[in-house]
Parts: sequence; structure tokens; C-alpha cells
Amino acid sequence: MNRASDANKLSTGYRQVMNSFSTPKCPHFAVCSGCEIFLDETPRAWKEIVEFFHSLSLEPLLEAGKPLHWRLKAKLAVREGKDGPIIGLFKKGTHEAVSIPQCLVHHPSINQGVSYLSKMLLRENLSIYNEEKGTGLLRYAQFFAHRQSGALQLSLVVNSEILSKEIEKLSKHFSGDLWHSLWVNFHPAGDNRVLGSRWQKLAGEPWFCQPFLGELIPFHPGAFSQANLELFEKLCQHIRSWILPSDRVVELVAGVGVIGTSCLAFCKKVLLVENSAFAAVSF
Repeated sequence: MNRASDANKLSTGYRQVMNSFSTPKCPHFAVCSGCEIFLDETPRAWKEIVEFFHSLSLEPLLEAGKPLHWRLKAKLAVREGKDGPIIGLFKKGTHEAVSIPQCLVHHPSINQGVSYLSKMLLRENLSIYNEEKGTGLLRYAQFFAHRQSGALQLSLVVNSEILSKEIEKLSKHFSGDLWHSLWVNFHPAGDNRVLGSRWQKLAGEPWFCQPFLGELIPFHPGAFSQANLELFEKLCQHIRSWILPSDRVVELVAGVGVIGTSCLAFCKKVLLVENSAFAAVSF
């Protein structure tokens, strides 16, 4: 089989995966910047991947996960709207936030948590960040859903250097099975970063432990995590199958070290390289 027919075969496979996303239709697709899925053609990125690996006489592997409700971690902007706070993403090409309450890729707990947070913001009349003026308190909200229980690690990003009475009052509403823990991230700088460098836990457990390849991997809210842990787990399984007992493994930008630690029992030595203090403390 020549490379052209190989690429066509892979393109067909990709379209089959993407077509499974087409039902039901996402109500937010027209304005939300979170998804860039075109069902009528293979995305340019996949064509480039195929061409690159074919230039090395290698065949790329396409691993498909479930098309809906796979995203376990979401960083969402909080902005003021006409009818109350908007918790969502920016419109494509803008910094205008749009609500995405029925997001089809978010884990259902995230959509539930967004709805609850929105109600509590209205109830407590919490001030919302204004990007142009640099005023208001709440800038972003980060949600991380547990793979098994669906419980949420919620982080509130505030435009402040200190813990305000507003946030302390708001935190009293976050208890029960939906909530694993509540954190505050202090981010008073006027830039486009989502997270600041200082954290404080307000309630719940200090470590968010996700099940992964038979182990429990702890995550500080400031540590990076893949949003699709199901596919990431498959990736790690493939990597482990390539390793020989005499191999030394180096993981660059290692995060909390999931890939490296999953390889540890299959190779001679593992070296992890990471500059995030929150990833290091999680590891």
C-alpha cells in the first residue's frame, strides 16, 4: 500500500472518529473557542503529522477516545454579563466571554459545578473582574473532576494579594459530594496569565489523587494535568510497551511525573525534568 492510500485510510478513520461527535450538536459551537472540529475534511494538523512520520518511514498511530464528556480539567473565564456572571470561554478571536453551560466535552460534574458557582456568585453578589479597568475580584475558575467519583477540585482565581472576606463568605457554600476541595489562587497582575504564583487551600483535602494505571497520582491545583486522562493513559501504555529493561528514560516537561513513574518498573533509570514547584511538590 502506497503512502497516498495510507493517508487516505487514516483520513477516513479520523473522519469516522470526528463524525461520532456530530450527534448531538453542540449548542455553543458557533461562538465557543474551545473546539475546532471540522467534520467535512481531515484537519491540516493531522495531515502534517502523517507527512512528517512518513518522511521517517514510520506510521503514525491514531488513538481515539470517547467524543463526549472527556475533559476533566477546565480553566474558565469569569466576567460580568447583562444577566449576571458569565463563566465560560472567550469568543473566537476576542476577549469577550461566553457562557457554555451545556458543553458536551466537559465532564458533567464541571457543567454542574459551573451552574452552582454562578448561582452562588449571584447570591453573594461577588464582584467580578473587569479586564479593561482591572477592577473586580473573581477572574477565573478552574475545575478538575475526579475520574471515578466526579468530585471537583475548584480553584478561584482572584484579583487580589490577600484573602478577602467576600471569598471567605463564598467558600462556606462549597461542601457535599460534588466538592473535593476549594482553593484560592492570588493573581493581582494585569496580564493575560490565567493563574498567579500563590495558592491557599480553603476547604477539603490537600491532594487531589487521580487513579492512573493502577496508581493514585496526586495533583496540586497549580500542577499541570492532561485534560483527557483516558487517552493519556493509553499513551503511557504505548510508551511502556516500547521500553526495554536496560533503557534509561528521560521525561522533559515532566509535570507531576506520570509518564516517568509509569515507566519506572520497566526500565533501568528514569530522569524527570520540570521547573514547576507545584509539579515537584505533587511528585
